[in-house]
Amino acid sequence: MAECKFCGNENLRSAIMLQVRVMQSGTLYLMKDQTLPGRCLIAYKDHIRKLSELPIDGYRAFFDDVYAVANAINEVFSPDKINYFVFGDKSEHLHIHIVPKYENRPEWGAFFTMDRVGWTELSENEYKDIVDNLNNALDRRTI
Repeated sequence: MAECKFCGNENLRSAIMLQVRVMQSGTLYLMKDQTLPGRCLIAYKDHIRKLSELPIDGYRAFFDDVYAVANAINEVFSPDKINYFVFGDKSEHLHIHIVPKYENRPEWGAFFTMDRVGWTELSENEYKDIVDNLNNALDRRTI
């Protein structure tokens, strides 16, 4: 079994994502591939494999966080839609992808794919600005 990128392997994590903040149910990350601006994920705080393994209060907290992040993404990026993906075939740690979709961007009207050829990589300052903007939007939100 591969080492879990959410349970301590900073090298695996930092290669593809940046931490935005710790939330009530886990940690919010900004994906370094910003082909779809604002693409994030939330990894649950405990090493749980399946959504159905969450205690009900953990489930509620997880989806409260997803809701808050989606609203922050809407505020900062104004996407046309947001897609939510809970995969799990190859990951042993529960997480949900929050993927803004734009009519004028790749994958509009199609399923989101993580195996895309080529990334839209940003400068360190551009990533910092996104993280700051998301954090500011989250700070203004209450559920």
